[in-house]
Amino acid sequence: AKSLGSTRVEHGHHRRHTMIGGRRSDASMRAARKKVNTLWLDFQQVCSATFFLVACGAILLLTTVYFGYTIYTLSDQYVADTTQLSAEADQLRSLMREQHENKKIIEAQLEDEKHARSTAQEAAVYSQQEAQRLRSTVADLEQGFQRMESENEELRQALHELATMVENGQLALPSVPGEGTRASAGGRGVGRGPSAGGLHASTGDGSADVVRQAAVKAAMQHAWNGYVEFAWGKDELKPVSKASQNWLNLGLTIVDSLDTLWIMEMYDEFEAGKEWVRDSLNFDVSRDVSLFETCIRELGGLLSAFEFSRDRMFLEKAEDLAKRLLRGFNSETGIPYATINLRSGSAKSPGWTQGASVLSEMGTLQMEFLYLAYHLNSPELSKKPMEVFKLLDGLEKNDGLYHLYVHPRTGQFQGKEVSLGALGDSFYEYELKLWLLTNKQAHGYRRMFDESMEGVLNKITFKTKPSGYTYVAQIGRNGQVDHRLEHLACFSGGMLALGGVTLPSIERAEEYVATGAGVTETCHWAYNRTTTGIGPEYIQMDEKRDFSVPGRGKHYLLRPETVESFFYMWRLTHDPKYRAWGWEAFRAIEAYCKTDVGYSGIFDVTSASPQKDDLQQSFFLAETLKYLYLLFSDDSVIPLDKYVFNTEAHPLGVIEEPLEQWPQELMFQLIMT
Repeated sequence: AKSLGSTRVEHGHHRRHTMIGGRRSDASMRAARKKVNTLWLDFQQVCSATFFLVACGAILLLTTVYFGYTIYTLSDQYVADTTQLSAEADQLRSLMREQHENKKIIEAQLEDEKHARSTAQEAAVYSQQEAQRLRSTVADLEQGFQRMESENEELRQALHELATMVENGQLALPSVPGEGTRASAGGRGVGRGPSAGGLHASTGDGSADVVRQAAVKAAMQHAWNGYVEFAWGKDELKPVSKASQNWLNLGLTIVDSLDTLWIMEMYDEFEAGKEWVRDSLNFDVSRDVSLFETCIRELGGLLSAFEFSRDRMFLEKAEDLAKRLLRGFNSETGIPYATINLRSGSAKSPGWTQGASVLSEMGTLQMEFLYLAYHLNSPELSKKPMEVFKLLDGLEKNDGLYHLYVHPRTGQFQGKEVSLGALGDSFYEYELKLWLLTNKQAHGYRRMFDESMEGVLNKITFKTKPSGYTYVAQIGRNGQVDHRLEHLACFSGGMLALGGVTLPSIERAEEYVATGAGVTETCHWAYNRTTTGIGPEYIQMDEKRDFSVPGRGKHYLLRPETVESFFYMWRLTHDPKYRAWGWEAFRAIEAYCKTDVGYSGIFDVTSASPQKDDLQQSFFLAETLKYLYLLFSDDSVIPLDKYVFNTEAHPLGVIEEPLEQWPQELMFQLIMT
């Protein structure tokens, strides 16, 4: 029992143990199963992830392959398309080139048609103008013939009365003298009134055209009357507004017009001007004036008035002015400044030239000062101006051509510009005229002129296309030729011809005259081809139609240079075309520039109804009308072998005394060789 009980006990213990162990085993199994399940889940997740990654990789690979194939396919297509587009572009460029060529051909055809229409219009206008001018000329001739018939009838009646008186013994015929002499009152026309000797002393090779001469005199009377009424004592008349303007405040129109009044035998008007000069002209004013303009207009006008009237009052006024102007030469080198204060003597040059002085201004003072110094026997008056020419002669030139600017501090050229127009023109004129003023004795000035004309003929003289008109061009700042012809440069036609005729022995004398005639003709065409028949400020050369008038060059300031060359060419050749051209120019000025009290410049010579600029320039009376009057006068009126015109057309008598008899100090100022 004990054993059995022990066994039971053991068995129960075993069962408890077994039960406990079983419970433990179940727990382990559950844990194991849970672990296995966890591992299985993890495995499944890994497999899922791996599968997903593999799938993604496969998809990516397939996508890459797909896109690669697509890109490859598209690239082939792109290459093909690009090749096709390139070919099409080449075709398009070829078509564009063909269209451009066609456009150029069409434009050329249009331009030719436009030029043809323009030429036709110009020809029509020219024909109308010529017809009008011919009708006017015929009318003038008819009036002249009627006047001549009337005068002839009066002459016949007078002769009949004289014959009757002789037959009746009422008049005895005087005895015929041997070889009488003509009385004169001054040798060169320097006496008072119509009896003044050489001024109207004899009949030259060119007789007067009295009808046209009278017409020009009437224009002078009209211009003077308007000035007297609305601007007396002021510088210039404003003939549209009937007012005045003052820029020198020196009664400029009066002084500038004195010799014109004398030459045209308007002696009452001359006396009125002389009285104003004597009583009212005062140079002791604090005013900055142009040294150049005051010299050529005011000083030149006083000297020419003395030349004709021999009234020393004019010389005294000129001496006062000259001494004031001489203070403008007080620079380091003696090169004059541009402006001078007549009272204080302070002088300066403008900022736009960077302080330099202008060639035409410093080189167009010498004739006036030399003439004054000679007649006053005061060599000190001309010393400084004459030294300027020596300084310029010593500078290095461009084939005889002078640059436009010289600095008064260094005495050297500044810049490369060359011009026979603005800023250069009258210097070359005075090279020749100083030689003529000394009665062709100071040969250094003639040498300088001929050296300069070599450069003019070699470097800046050209012919237009297609007509072959001669012109003198310019050299610009860059040293290149600027193919334009300024109205100011039209004076060079007369200057060249005068240079050739006065020394025919030089090698190129005939070329001087021919070139001068050519330039004068070109300037005539510059007038003739405009709507108004008046020349513009400048023309620009055009290979298709010789020249054109640029917008900035359409104005006309009553300038004299073209009619100046007409005058010289007439006096030197007696070719009637120069008088005909001068008459055309005068009639055009009458038609478009005349107002009810004077004459005005115009803004556009190409317009049929040009607007007026409301200014009667003093040089219109001093130069333009004077040259026109002399163009139609007898050669004995201001003969070219007795007088030299300054650049403002003021005649100065040639100094005929041999140089050996000049004051020695004055003679030494000249350039002799």
